[in-house]
Amino acid sequence: AAFGLELMNKFQLGEETAKVGLVHFNEQAVITSYLTADLAALTQTLNNEAWASGSGSPSSGLQQGLRVITGAGSRGDAQKIMLILTDGPQAYGGDDNTAIAEAAYVKLQGPSIFAVGFGSAKAATMDAIASDPDSIFSIMSTSIGAVREHFYQVDLCMLSRLPPSPPSSPACLVKADIVLVLDRSGSVAGVEQDIAAFGLELMNKFQLGEETAKVGLVH
Repeated sequence: AAFGLELMNKFQLGEETAKVGLVHFNEQAVITSYLTADLAALTQTLNNEAWASGSGSPSSGLQQGLRVITGAGSRGDAQKIMLILTDGPQAYGGDDNTAIAEAAYVKLQGPSIFAVGFGSAKAATMDAIASDPDSIFSIMSTSIGAVREHFYQVDLCMLSRLPPSPPSSPACLVKADIVLVLDRSGSVAGVEQDIAAFGLELMNKFQLGEETAKVGLVH
């Protein structure tokens, strides 16, 4: 909660400046505030957050975050920024690849994603969830204290002015049968999530359907 308050206090909130929404997640994600410029209400919401419990589902948090950033109070001319904070891998409703896939979908809709991990979260997963470049949008720390120190030192407002990830090219409309044959041997240990993200990036280049492209996977 203190970290959230510190982030919000870096911005001038208002109808013509920044608005903030809040989502928390464990096995499921709950929207606790749609976009608002009411700092007092946001502060009260954060202070009233339920105690942590259960397993984590970052993909659910990303899904609900997209609902917030495109929902009530959203402004068409405002930059869309999502920050997700997690201390571990996806342990419910899939695995880290589920979260990576959901992040890829969110980014296709326009928002930039800051992926912030600590504890047992995996750096490769944070990199895959985050917008490019990873050096700015992916943050991996040992503890929440280290995360807070990182954001104390950086100018988040300046970083938020960076343009969002460039939109992907329109999906290729071609009738094709495609198979991806992916190495899963021991020599790729440690980069499995990067390989999965690569596969997703390739598939997203095509319009999938019975009359367009179909994809098969082998590993």
